[in-house]
Order: sequence, then C-alpha cells, then structure tokens
Amino acid sequence: MKKLLTFILMCTTLIGFAQKKTYDIGILYDTYNPAFANEIYLRLQKEIKAVVGEDAKIVFNKKNILANDYNLKKAKENYEKLLNTSDIILVFGNLNTSLLQQQKSFPKPVIAIADSPAKKTENITKTTTSEIDNLLYLTYSEDILSRLKTFQNLTDFKKVGIVVEKNIADVLDYENLIKEKLKGTGFQYKVITYSTLNDIIHQLDDIDALDLEKSFSLTQAEIQKLSQILIEKKVTSFSASRRSDVQNGILATNISDDDLSRFLRRIALSIESYISGTNFSQQPVLIDFNSALVINQTTAMALNLPMNYKMLSNVEFVDNPKVNPNAKKVYDLPTLIAEILHKNLSLQSEQKETEISQQNIKTAKSTYLPELTANANGAYLDPKVAELSQGRNPEFTTSGNITLQQVLFSAEANANIKIQKNLVKAQQEKLNTQQLDMIFNATNAYFNVLILKANAKIQFNNLALTKRNLQIAEENYNAGQSGKTDLLRFRSQKAQNTQAVIEAVNMLKQGYNAINQLTNQDLNEPIDVKETDLDDDIFKNYNYAHFMEWINMPSARENITEFLVQEALNNSPEIKQLAYNMKAIENQVDLYGKSRFLPQIALQGQYNYQFSKSGKGSVLPQGYPASPNGNYNVGINVSIPIFSRNTNNINQQKALLQKEQLEINEENFEMAISANIHNTILDLINQINNIELSKVSEESAQEALDLTQNAYSNGAVTIVQLIDAQNNYIKTQQAKINATYNYLIKMLQLERYMGNYFLLNTPEENQAFNQRFLEFENNKINNK
Repeated sequence: MKKLLTFILMCTTLIGFAQKKTYDIGILYDTYNPAFANEIYLRLQKEIKAVVGEDAKIVFNKKNILANDYNLKKAKENYEKLLNTSDIILVFGNLNTSLLQQQKSFPKPVIAIADSPAKKTENITKTTTSEIDNLLYLTYSEDILSRLKTFQNLTDFKKVGIVVEKNIADVLDYENLIKEKLKGTGFQYKVITYSTLNDIIHQLDDIDALDLEKSFSLTQAEIQKLSQILIEKKVTSFSASRRSDVQNGILATNISDDDLSRFLRRIALSIESYISGTNFSQQPVLIDFNSALVINQTTAMALNLPMNYKMLSNVEFVDNPKVNPNAKKVYDLPTLIAEILHKNLSLQSEQKETEISQQNIKTAKSTYLPELTANANGAYLDPKVAELSQGRNPEFTTSGNITLQQVLFSAEANANIKIQKNLVKAQQEKLNTQQLDMIFNATNAYFNVLILKANAKIQFNNLALTKRNLQIAEENYNAGQSGKTDLLRFRSQKAQNTQAVIEAVNMLKQGYNAINQLTNQDLNEPIDVKETDLDDDIFKNYNYAHFMEWINMPSARENITEFLVQEALNNSPEIKQLAYNMKAIENQVDLYGKSRFLPQIALQGQYNYQFSKSGKGSVLPQGYPASPNGNYNVGINVSIPIFSRNTNNINQQKALLQKEQLEINEENFEMAISANIHNTILDLINQINNIELSKVSEESAQEALDLTQNAYSNGAVTIVQLIDAQNNYIKTQQAKINATYNYLIKMLQLERYMGNYFLLNTPEENQAFNQRFLEFENNKINNK
C-alpha cells in the first residue's frame, strides 16, 4: 500500500510538471537605448519570475526584443512578428502605442504603456479597465498639465519650453496634442523638438523654464552638459522622463525612486493574474504612483531658487553639494584666519589702542623737547603819568618777547617714558592675546559650520528615511499587516523630522552669519567653507594624527603635557602683558621713592623787544642815555620737591599694592594655563576614543536599522523598534561627525593655550618646536 501511494504521488508530480505552461515574453520599443533597455530587460525577468514562481515557465528571448526606430511600417512588422513568436507582448513607446490604438482586436495578450500628452486621465479610477479582450494599457493619474502646475509652484516660470524628440513629435502631431491639453490653462509655452542636443540649446533664448517631456535619447553626458548651460542661462528645468536626469543636474522631477520598481512589479502582477485566469481586459489600468518632488540641491542653489519650507515634507533632495555653488567666497581654515586677522573690527579697534599707546610714548618724550613761546602786547598809559615818567613809560607802546624753556633733566619725565614704553609693550601683548582668541573664534566658527552642515545633511537623510518608513507602513496597512496607528505615528514623525530639517538649515545660516560677522562682511554675503577632516593635507602636514599617538600613550603623555605647559608659560601673551605692566608699576614705585628727591633742571631764556613808543613821555629828557629796544636773559632753574602733602608716599604705597596684585594675577594665570593644558589633553583623549568608537557605533546602528526596517516590512517587529533603530542611527551619525570636529577644535584650543598655532607657523618653526620637545624628553630621561 505504501509503495502504491508513493507511485501515485510521483505520477501526480510528473503530470504537474508536464502541464506547466511556457510563456514567451516579447518586448516592443520605439527606439533601443542599450542602457535603459538592458535595465528593463534584467529587472523584468527578475520581477516576473519572482511573482509567477512555479505557476508557469517564463522565457525571455533577446530575439523577441524589437525596436522600430520611429518607423511606422517597421512598428507594424515588429508587432506582427511577435504575434507569431511570443505569448505575451509588452509595448513601450508612443509610436507603438499609437499603432495599438489602430488595432481592432488582440490575438495575443498585450500590456501597453498608454502615454500621450493628451490622454484623458481625470475620469480614470482604480477600477477602470480597458474592457478590450487581451489588452491592458497601464496609465497613471499624472499628465503634462499636472506636471507643469507642480513645476510652476516650484519655480514660478513665465514661459516654458516643452522638449520632445522630433521623431515622437512627428508621429504624434505633438504640437496639436499639447495645444489641446493646455488650452485655457494660461501657460505660455513652446514645443522644442530635437534630433541633437544642439537643437535644444539653440532654442533657449526666449524661455525661463525647460520641461524634458520626451527626452530618452539624451545620454547622461548630454544631460549634464545641458544642465550646466541651463544654470548659466538661469533657466529652471524639469524632467518628466527619468529620475536620473535630476541626478545629472536637471533641477527637478516628480518621478520617485521606486516608480520604476512599482511599474515593473505591476507588470509582473498583471502577468501573474493573466496566467491565473484573469483576462487583461478585466485588470485595472491605473498605476497609483507616490507623488514626490525630487530636487537637485546643487542646481537649486546655483539658480538661487528660494525653498518654501512647506514643501520640505514632500520633497526629496539629491546631490547635496559640498560647497554652495553661489558662494562668493569658499574658505579653508588658513584663509579664514588670515581674513579675520585682517578685517575683524574688534582687532582693528584693539590695533588703534596700540597706536594710541604709542602716541603716549611720544607725549612722554616730548617733555625733553624745547618749548618756545612768542608774546606781543600794546599798552596805553595815562598821559599825565606818562609825562611825569620822563621818557621811561610812554603814553603808547608796542612790544613783544620770545621765551624758550628746555627741560634738561626730570626724574618724573624719565619714569613716564619708561612707563609708557612698558605700557605699549603690554598693549601689544593684549593685542596678541585678542588675535589668539580671534583665531580660535575663527576655527570654532569654521568647524561649527562643518558640524552644522553635516547635521543638516543628516536631518535631510533622516527625513527621507522617515518617508520611506511611512511608505512601508502604508503598504503594511493596505495589506492588513499593521493598524492605522503605525501610519499616524510615522506621519507625526515626518512632521517632526521636517521641523528638525528647518531648524538645522536655519542654524547653518546662523553659522554663516557668525563667519560674516567675524570677517566684517554683509550678513547676506553668500559664503561657504571647505569640508575637512584629519586626513586632509592641512592637518597631515602638521602631524595632528601623530600628535594623537603621543597623547594616547601613557608613557609619553606626562612628558608632553609638562612640555606643553612650559611652552605655554613661555609664549603666553597674558603673562607677558602682566610682566610689562609689572615693569611699569616698578617704574612708578621707583619714581615715588628715592627718585622723587632728584632735582628737575630746566634752561630758560627770553628776548624782549619794544617795537614802538609815542605820545606823552615818549621822548627822553636831554642828556639821558637811550635804553636799547631789545634785551635778553638766560637762566637755569633747579627745583627739588621736598614735601607735597604726602602724595608721594601715598602713590608709592598704591603702586606697591598694584604690584602685589599683578604678582597674584600672574600666579593665577600660570595655574590656569597649567590646568587648561592638562584638561584639554584629557579632552583630546576622550575625542580620540570617540572617533574610533563612533565609527563602529555608526556601522552597527546602520546595519541594525536595515535589519529592523526589513523585519518591519515583513511584520516581524513593531513600529517602536523601527523608530528606536532610526533614532539610534541618527545619533550615531551625529556622534561620528562631532567626534572628528571636536577633536580638531580641542587641538586648536590646546594651541591657543600654548600661544602658538601650528597652522600659522613656518615649517622651520614647527621643526624647532619638535626639536625642543625631543631635547626636553632627553633631559627628562637623563635626569632620572
């Protein structure tokens, strides 16, 4: 009995194999584009065989892939040939489609793409069928009118050029079809037919927008060339042909990344339904694609296209540029530092303070310059008194004098000159301090922008990921695998992620504003910064990676920390400023001490001259000798301050207290510098470890997200697990970016504390630094 059952089972299986029907698939194209045709061919095979499975044998024969090259006669021949060699015919292209419209019946089942600019889609619903035996035409709700409306909402164009291949235009009478479709819409347009790319380029002068409606014959290189020309002419562009056009520089499309996959899957499902017994005439014709606007961000920025934040939730961006193509200045770090040192207003103000203090030296030295004054006067004397003076005091006189004073020695003047010289040096060190701070502010602003750029990119990608998860949730909901709660949760997540994108973009703008402010530029000046990392030449040249190795080794860490503290104390402009202020105070202490008893010696001379005399008493009595009209005198003035209301003692005590205060400040600065160096070394160690760990963490989080996403699409995990995986992934991305840039920021902060930026040094200066460290390390070893 057991053998009999086995025999019956084997026979049943053999009969099943014997009854499996074979279906030869034929494909008709208008033109054969190898890249596009091969992709369709391979993906169709995979989709159809995967969907049909063991229900039938599907055969693809390349001999049954035919193109008509826009020749109607050849199109008829190709169709008739496939009627004899194929079991199911797939039809692509407008000429082939128009040929099918002339057919009264269909001996072999046909799937056609009913794509013409004037097709009426508004009455097509999800239940609409062809109602023609063996015919399924697949269409979609999107048409040229809705595409142009989407395009105008994005760019607000005035006149659009609608591009179509000349062969298609001739076959379909395209201009009349477009005219009929756009009648009464208010759109200004012209149809641009082409055989070569130059045909399009020569027709761009009177339009501000271009719609690539039928442009499959353009290669990727031609699309790239056309995109660049359109950007130069400030012409916006839209592609209704391929999503890849946007990746090659066209501004926008509404073709989603999965449209082709959905389309091919729909063909496979239609064939599977036909094999299962459902005639093509009974299958719905509408393919409901997800409407998604795809924008090339580089092109949008090059065209200065304003982005409406309301669009973000329904827009996908591709080709995120590394730098803004509109930026008038693109900074690397040394260039930014140089410009800030040259243009920053705070530094300019501090520089003026230095120049003012230099004038104080000149003022102090001017004490030893001669002082020359000239006086003139006229006098009128009572004539009665003048008459009695017997010629010595005339009624009317005019006279003048010149006085010369010259300080020969002054302890106060000498002290003031020394004090002002030291104050100038202190002011110069204050300027050096502000320059070091400003350089660090520049590096901080630079890396902050890089962090913000990376975060904006992460937020854009996270929004795209949420949209994909929302799509999966919709598919699961439609398939009954999940409830509406998941759908609503992802819609809420999408709104939150959109807000995160807006905030990230605005924070990036604030980062650019900070750089413009530091460089004394208009805040609206379009600028950008070059992306950089530890592998960049600028950091390789200064052995930043090697420095990581030093501080990460406990054996070398103590020596290099001690050496850097020593370097910082030697270089610190704050300590130098305190030292010069100390010298100025010491000059004051000396002045108000023993130097106050030194005399001040001055030379004084005067020359007097009487210009005229008249009136009563102007004539000397007879016999009196006439006095000379001019006379002079010369003298030396010596003064010694003995007691001045005790102000000297008070000023001396005040200066001594100021000196003690400066000594306390100096000690405090030295301790702060040492603590800053030690703490920054520890921060660097943290960042070094973060760099390595964040790479591992990001890779693991990405793999976990992919697995969780696949599991969610199959209903194996909950929405909470998927959202957790997504949030974890974005956190690890941000951590990775922050780790690298924070290391560089901490490294430059360490250089600030040292008062020496390697980036601004000459190779010789950096070599000298390395040599000093080696000598320091050798001395430490020898002294053990």
